[in-house]
Amino acid sequence: MSKVRTLDYAGPAAVGDRPWVPSQLMAIGLLFGPVSAGVAAGVNFKRLGKPGLLGACVAVGVVVFAVMAVLVGFVLEDKAIRPVALLMNVSTGTGFLLAQKPTFDAWKARHFPGSAKYRPSRIGLLFGIGLACAAAQVGVLFAMLAVAGRV
Repeated sequence: MSKVRTLDYAGPAAVGDRPWVPSQLMAIGLLFGPVSAGVAAGVNFKRLGKPGLLGACVAVGVVVFAVMAVLVGFVLEDKAIRPVALLMNVSTGTGFLLAQKPTFDAWKARHFPGSAKYRPSRIGLLFGIGLACAAAQVGVLFAMLAVAGRV
């Protein structure tokens, strides 16, 4: 008779909705842009028990994207667009990672003490946020480039 292995997560919050690891926010920022990173960080702060930071994170992501859109549409030369956009995406994701790490570490220490293995849940939501926000950002960028006469 074989023994069935089960994962035993500590705490009621750990069983249900487990927040994303802060490094995933940097990856979302890199892949999908600053608005995606802001929305994902805000949703994750809400899941970590700080719902008041949802709006602030979204606002930061939108402001960084607005600056990037103006730079791309009106200021930068064509050869500088990619490096600047990449730098802004990485910087935004890293900023959200650093902002959320202490809160996540405290949450994880409460719900996953010791060496309990941690695996975040709702990864599909994370990618859905990334894709939806990226689509909106691409639409806005194309509109900005059309207004600037660069399309």
